[in-house]
Amino acid sequence: EKKDELKEKAGEKIEEAAEQIEEQKKEKAEEKKAEDKKAEDKKTEDTKAEAAKTEDTKTEDIKTEDKKTEDKNSDEALKTEESVSGDKASTDAEVSETGNLKDGIPWVDYDLVDNRDKSVKTDPADDFYLYVNKYWLNNTSIKEGKSSASTFIDIADETRKKAEKLFEDDSLKSSDAKLIKSYHTAILDWDERNAAGTGPLEALVANIQKAETIDEINKLYLEDENRVFLEKFVNINNTASFNDSSKYIIAFDSCNLMLSDAAEYSKRTELGDRYYEGRKDEVVRMLVKFGYKKDKAEEIFENALAFEGELAKDMLTAEDNMQTDIIARINNEMKKNEIKEFVANYPLFEILSSYGYPASKNYLVYEPRYMKALDNLYTDDNVEDIKAYLLSHLMIKAAGLLDEEAYNIVNDAGNTIRGSKGKVDDKEYAFELVSDDLTTPMDKTFIEKYDSSKMKKDITDLCKREIAYYRGMLEEEDWLSDEVKKKAIKKLDNITINAVYPDKWKNYSALKLDGLSFFECKKAIADFDIALDASRTNKKVDPAIWEVNILDANAYYNPANNSINIIRGLLDGAFYREDMSEEELFAGIGSAIGHEISHAFDTKGAQYDENGNLINWWTDEDLKTFHERADKLAKYYSGITAFNGEKVRGDNIKTEAIADMAGMKCVLGLASENKDFDYKAFFEANAAVWRGLYTKELEYMLLTQDVHPLRYLRVNATVQQFDEFYETYGIKEGDNMYLAPENRVLVW
Repeated sequence: EKKDELKEKAGEKIEEAAEQIEEQKKEKAEEKKAEDKKAEDKKTEDTKAEAAKTEDTKTEDIKTEDKKTEDKNSDEALKTEESVSGDKASTDAEVSETGNLKDGIPWVDYDLVDNRDKSVKTDPADDFYLYVNKYWLNNTSIKEGKSSASTFIDIADETRKKAEKLFEDDSLKSSDAKLIKSYHTAILDWDERNAAGTGPLEALVANIQKAETIDEINKLYLEDENRVFLEKFVNINNTASFNDSSKYIIAFDSCNLMLSDAAEYSKRTELGDRYYEGRKDEVVRMLVKFGYKKDKAEEIFENALAFEGELAKDMLTAEDNMQTDIIARINNEMKKNEIKEFVANYPLFEILSSYGYPASKNYLVYEPRYMKALDNLYTDDNVEDIKAYLLSHLMIKAAGLLDEEAYNIVNDAGNTIRGSKGKVDDKEYAFELVSDDLTTPMDKTFIEKYDSSKMKKDITDLCKREIAYYRGMLEEEDWLSDEVKKKAIKKLDNITINAVYPDKWKNYSALKLDGLSFFECKKAIADFDIALDASRTNKKVDPAIWEVNILDANAYYNPANNSINIIRGLLDGAFYREDMSEEELFAGIGSAIGHEISHAFDTKGAQYDENGNLINWWTDEDLKTFHERADKLAKYYSGITAFNGEKVRGDNIKTEAIADMAGMKCVLGLASENKDFDYKAFFEANAAVWRGLYTKELEYMLLTQDVHPLRYLRVNATVQQFDEFYETYGIKEGDNMYLAPENRVLVW
């Protein structure tokens, strides 16, 4: 959830993407024709001269055609992007300013916008991802306010356009529809927001500044009007217990950091530098807006950062959170009296009570070391640094709550961090806020307007088909003992299929937003969400209610209830259409379903039983073999250089890589049941699904902070594992795409 800021939800039109694919197919057909002719000519020695002449003519024709294509697209696709010229001056500048972005081994990362190159030749045996996606990569632009373009973004854009119509649809009369319309109107009332200026938060800023003791800080925490906006040092929410997933437990988590990752406070990376620059500019400009002198604003920011640095010494890092053992590390259930032994200064349980949470039987403490460190620092000696922290984080929140000037400040910070430019239009901005803050009312209204019942049935049927095939996959695993096979199949058979939309929703009928300002709406929604979460304390988890935005272009596996969730927002475009061929269906949503099923048996999901409880159901020998296989996969990825000398972090991404490969194995198994299956169409459609274009800032963030392999690796490293790929494209030893059978890294 902490990686939500990495999501990007707009892109090129689906129709344009389809046209580009068709153009690409034509180009490839011409290239293949030229290659076949060349090979044929070489067979006859006495026609060498003529063949060479013919080839020269062809080369000139191709160069002419390339020039036409470049001229046609340069004004549109490359107008706002960096030059992709291949001349030496451009290359020297690229290396000196950004490092060597094209030093990838065994493949160059052409997902980087700075690496686009129309002159590079493509060959499926060299770089399959580039072979399929070159045209799209070179003729796609990243839109204003965005740091990436991708198939997922194309699909999200289509969903957003449909959703935006709901705000103007007078036929929608439900309480949920009224909520989203009221909030949407308030968001876009810039006249009211600009007139209010900093007014809504001036009193809180003044009260923080006036506080001189910890007791005075504590009083601020316990006042109702402050609880939404005053940053807490301990984040609180109800979640399913690791040990009994049928029950809620109150969880205590560490605080938010301005540099995002605790590791950045001990060893700053370029990602930390960008966060520092973006957050400092944001906090300082906002403090100045509230009346502080610039030098005082800078001092407050630096003091807050130094205090965060002390806290970060005892916090889990982003890399820690991506490791297999993270679940065991954060599963610390405790009684209240046990927690109070090391949390005496920070008013944890007083805050909990003031928020309306009843006493819980047990509490889940994700990071006990952090809690102890916080308590040692939360003293009168550090009041000024604590105030600096509270003011800095309030400014970050305020930037998204106030007027247009503040909105521009937060947008500038995001551009600095992610490498984006400009900002999205107001309609998209408003939709994103409504969808994020009123997820259930937005989702319910969408389903009310756009009937998806047939889609729900079709996706459910496909999920059942893939689960049935997966059963055979598990039975054929010769490295699993019969005992573990039986338990694995039991878990598989108990997977819950959550397709498209839920049949039961959270009830928002008590929330009223009519006539409220944007700031007032924000507070009312946050108060409602806190009360809803507090009401879950000591209750049973209702698995029929999905804790997800179904309009996200995404799918996921939930280990806490052993469910696969194939939601509405992903079911469009390249992933799903009713008129798809079987090859396209398997390449898109079919492989995604297989991927999510596989998460039940990756190095994290495999720690949970069929009911979602954290229980070891493995024999020691089987578990040892499983981790050896997973470690081999991680080692393979760690040997890959992405760009600028940066290696892939194999241990960080192995859960997702395991699922990528197992998902493809599943759909290839289903494909083998069709004697007329077109494997070439399948592999190329799948590679197109994963195409993406990224700023170097976002790509570096994904490389170092995300659990997924980079897009081009989700294609190339995956297809390398399967004989069907080698047979389809004639891949042989010595080719760049070749991986010897003994070196392949399928875990399942």
